[in-house]
Amino acid sequence: MTEEDIRKWRTYAKVSPPLRDKKNMESVKTGIVKDIISCISSDHSPHDTDSKRLPFELASSGIIGFESLLPLTLKLMKEKKLPITKLVELLSYNPSKILNLNVGTLKKGKPADIVVFDPYKSIRLSSELIKSKSNNYPYDNLNAKGKVMLKFSNANAKIEALKNDAELSEYLTDKRKVYSLDLLSGYSCPFAEACLSKAVAQPNGKRKIQDGHKTQFRCFSASQEVQYNGVYNLRKHNFDSLRKLSTNEMITLINDSLPKNAGIVRIHVAGDFFNLDYMRAWYSVALANPNTLFYAYTKSLRYWHDINEMPTLHNFVLTASYGGRDDWRIDEYDMRFAKVVYSEQEAQDLGLAIDHDDTHAAKPSLRNQSFALMLHGTQPKGSTAADALKVLKRDKVRHSYSRKVVKV
Repeated sequence: MTEEDIRKWRTYAKVSPPLRDKKNMESVKTGIVKDIISCISSDHSPHDTDSKRLPFELASSGIIGFESLLPLTLKLMKEKKLPITKLVELLSYNPSKILNLNVGTLKKGKPADIVVFDPYKSIRLSSELIKSKSNNYPYDNLNAKGKVMLKFSNANAKIEALKNDAELSEYLTDKRKVYSLDLLSGYSCPFAEACLSKAVAQPNGKRKIQDGHKTQFRCFSASQEVQYNGVYNLRKHNFDSLRKLSTNEMITLINDSLPKNAGIVRIHVAGDFFNLDYMRAWYSVALANPNTLFYAYTKSLRYWHDINEMPTLHNFVLTASYGGRDDWRIDEYDMRFAKVVYSEQEAQDLGLAIDHDDTHAAKPSLRNQSFALMLHGTQPKGSTAADALKVLKRDKVRHSYSRKVVKV
């Protein structure tokens, strides 16, 4: 933008220092190309409508810049034929280096505070998409590129075993693969109780586990998020990207981010359906992608009950996960469920087959059959779950991920 844009946007383009002419703007760009300028930042300055809709000399200075920073910088990179690594330096690495922050790099041992985006994906900047409480935005209806995307993860050892099942392998022809979409454990699980655990950031930059007051066994995914920076930040990126969107916005983002070769998708190795709109979004994504199988465990049973009022989809398979605040709905509405057990004998007493590799959870043909899940992961010292895990290990009972076929 230059001072000429003030004629169009008036006080919405009032900033301090003020906008300059085109010659000055080109000088700034030259400074970036020649490494005279080493950082680009956004003086994100939201103002309420009343403080901007005043005579020019009385109006507040500042515009919303945070949400347009990436696409506008990408536009500059393309214009000046600069590599994407230059963008990373200007927006992330150099600022963190100047401020002596332990971020801004993907080196081993460093915090992986990441944003996943597609630099070639077209977007239209619009005040309607702004999530700020303010709306002083002078880039309305500007075409740009650089869409923030969700990150689908490759299958872990457990769900990778799905390809060995005859029924499920039909979804994996033509080099199609198994993926998962994960969110932060605990934070995205509004109805969890028995397995409620969170990775909580500490002042020293590390994280530790925080269990709920009714936690019986620790969430394996939360333990991962404490241990691995990349895992934590990737799931946080996904959760932050979704949680404030409308249903239609979530549908668009999930569909745009879904790998083209996705044959089977586990919705949440970590996380859960954090609101009804989000579950409806996944239902709509499954409806739009009939050749891809989507399956999930969930404790958000009141949302599932709402979804049950909609037509059943052959490729959208849900399992109620015991251990939440809405467990009573499982019997009330005859929901297919999975229950964590501490021993093979407990599963036998309940009359449940043990699903070691998600084949039972994913198969559409078994959508009405409940099953057990063997306790696994890292459990709190001295807890009943920890004692049970010791017995499983001592007796060499199968309780961890496996690539073997499990017949049910």
